[in-house]
Amino acid sequence: MRASLLVLVLTLVSCEPKDTGRDPTDTQPPDDTQGDDTGPDVNGRLQTVDGREVLQLWGTRYEMGYAEGTLMCGRLTQVFEDYILNYLVAQVGYDWDTISALALGFIDIPEGDRAELEGIAAGMRENCPEEDLIVTSDHLGLGEGGSRPVELDDLLVANAVGDWACSSFTAWGEATATGAMIHARNFDYSIDPEGTFLDQHIIKVYDSSEEGGARFVSVSTPGLVGCISCFTEEGTAFTMHNIVGLESSSGYSFTPRMLAMRQAITASWGSDDPASTVEQVLEDAAQYRGNGLHLGWAQTALHDAGGAVFEYDGSEDHADAQATVRVPGEHQGDLQTTDATVCTNHYMQRTAPPSGGDSVGRYRTLAAGIDQAVGSGGLDAAASEALLGEVARTWTAHSTILDMSDHTLRVWIAEREGQAALESDPVTLSLDDLWD
Repeated sequence: MRASLLVLVLTLVSCEPKDTGRDPTDTQPPDDTQGDDTGPDVNGRLQTVDGREVLQLWGTRYEMGYAEGTLMCGRLTQVFEDYILNYLVAQVGYDWDTISALALGFIDIPEGDRAELEGIAAGMRENCPEEDLIVTSDHLGLGEGGSRPVELDDLLVANAVGDWACSSFTAWGEATATGAMIHARNFDYSIDPEGTFLDQHIIKVYDSSEEGGARFVSVSTPGLVGCISCFTEEGTAFTMHNIVGLESSSGYSFTPRMLAMRQAITASWGSDDPASTVEQVLEDAAQYRGNGLHLGWAQTALHDAGGAVFEYDGSEDHADAQATVRVPGEHQGDLQTTDATVCTNHYMQRTAPPSGGDSVGRYRTLAAGIDQAVGSGGLDAAASEALLGEVARTWTAHSTILDMSDHTLRVWIAEREGQAALESDPVTLSLDDLWD
């Protein structure tokens, strides 16, 4: 019973810091060049860039969380009430209190993530109107029309929820027009008919005085502090894909994968060997089920390559322990060039890949498109967008392209259910200017 409920929880929607010339303990805000400060005196500001909201956060984990809780107020509550409770939990058959009681006994929340979530809860409690704290839902476990304030435990469990499809590729060298790395991804997710998940999508920009001083962007929603699609100022990308993989062989304690990803990408900050650094973090963060985590990076002194895929689950008795690193040129399927990696929703190396299915079809489409581009001068941002479009779905909530030829991150967010993200207008963020 406990194990089966845990599966339900997880399938509700199926190094030294870089020398930047900045004192990591300095929590002064970055210059505001693209919008007005819209909030109180906290370590954050909400801006609009190219019609999309950008939440800038700086300081300690707690300070950044406190700012998010203060600035997001009722928006965070809406995500929890309308999307998690009334859409996702409504499909499961168990109420939120039952799910939470079980999940809190299994999830291992790293200290820094807990501090940030505690900050979010405190920021909301101390600065938001009472009506922005209350959730009302038949699925809370309080009976029909039950209501109560959002609590810290709700945030802890919400950060353990997530299960999705997705397609991505990383290309460099002969596979791109300039030789610089391009990382492109579609984030396919369960979208509620009311559109709350899309309406509350936000781009978060972190300037952390902890985590080795890491600076990174996260495309997410209020209240989720881990990584789904994350990108650093240095040009490292880390994106998540669900895989029905090997289940844990070490018991039931696990680190929510969004939080493990944040630990990994911030640990890679300033590293000449990001793939090895990420692997070390993942091996210490137990998982319950399968993941394909796609890492792309600007080429370093130690690596001519620009990407790798981590086939990652909690099966410690596997020959590769919890993480199998799929490097360029190995287990690439139909992909011929060694200057690219592709990830969809199946293992290529950790277990034998399937022979067919939608995931395999998307993988083959991306591989063929990359190989064709090699013979015609390589991918640029426009060609990468077109290739993503070939595997996009009407449930593609957001799409991203990190292009290191001009140090830009382009983000598309779907405007409504039934419309792929690439049908919307993108916001273009400059990695060179975002933290100035």
